[in-house]
Amino acid sequence: MNAALTSAPSQTRQSALPWLALGALLWLGLLNQLRVEWSINPQYSYGWGVPLLAAYLFWKRSTSRPVPSPQNPTVAFVAFVLIVVAVLLPLRRVQEANPDWRFVSWAGTFVVVSLTLCGIWVAGGRAWVRHFAFPIAFIFLAVPWPSSFEQSIIQGLMRSVAAVTV
Repeated sequence: MNAALTSAPSQTRQSALPWLALGALLWLGLLNQLRVEWSINPQYSYGWGVPLLAAYLFWKRSTSRPVPSPQNPTVAFVAFVLIVVAVLLPLRRVQEANPDWRFVSWAGTFVVVSLTLCGIWVAGGRAWVRHFAFPIAFIFLAVPWPSSFEQSIIQGLMRSVAAVTV
């Protein structure tokens, strides 16, 4: 009886390994995409520290995670996941053609974060999604803003600083 109880968690872990590996590949692909901007643009050089800080925040939150309530995927959930996965391939094609287009970085980050949150929802339910959403979405801080938006914010802030200085 004890052997049956102790083998169940290890079987669960083994069945989760392919999904964890797939998630790790998605995250590594995203970080590979973002590293170019982090290396070239000095305004985003802090981006190298964001994944490390996010991983630390995730680890700290995992020590106090709520009781899991695994969810069975509904038809709407599966449809959402399939749509998000279907966006991934064309997105990669566009990224290869336009690696400096910042919209692609935002879209890729949205895809990876969405799929990660979907996996967490299946594993632990809504409570886990609420608990782990911040460390997972923290990566958005390191994604370069679209140039037009960034320029309008910077110009507005520069005018404000000049007005305060005068």
